[in-house]
Amino acid sequence: MRFHFWGFFFGLLYVSALLAGITLLADAHALATWVPLGDFVLMAFATHQLARLCMRDSVSARARAWTQNAEPYSLRSTLGMMAQSRRTATLWAALVIVLAYFATSYAWFVILILALASIGSLLVRLEQRLGGAQAQTPEHDREQPLHHPHLA
Repeated sequence: MRFHFWGFFFGLLYVSALLAGITLLADAHALATWVPLGDFVLMAFATHQLARLCMRDSVSARARAWTQNAEPYSLRSTLGMMAQSRRTATLWAALVIVLAYFATSYAWFVILILALASIGSLLVRLEQRLGGAQAQTPEHDREQPLHHPHLA
């Protein structure tokens, strides 16, 4: 079995960012023992939207395409696998959202915008599935997931 350096590196980077964030927030007395339910729901939707932007949106398609056909276990391949993995993308998005939420009150506006975009997107998709929208989504607005060759 081959050692996956970049997978190990990004795992350590995630844990380091998490611990550093907790330490910095604790030193600034910015950590709370609970989060209001409304804020939790907004953060959940914001996490969903941020992960979708990385995994499926046309905005990030060029970056995802860059990772296609990369050598296995390379940095490009690992970044591609991370961008295509729902769990990985959601973990990173949640880390960013939660640390930003506790770090600054300005993050609330970004979280709100991401949450509203997520809810709006889900409502549009629900409407399309229920047949309420007669017109199909234009080709340029369709989510284009890239299938990474090393992602099982």
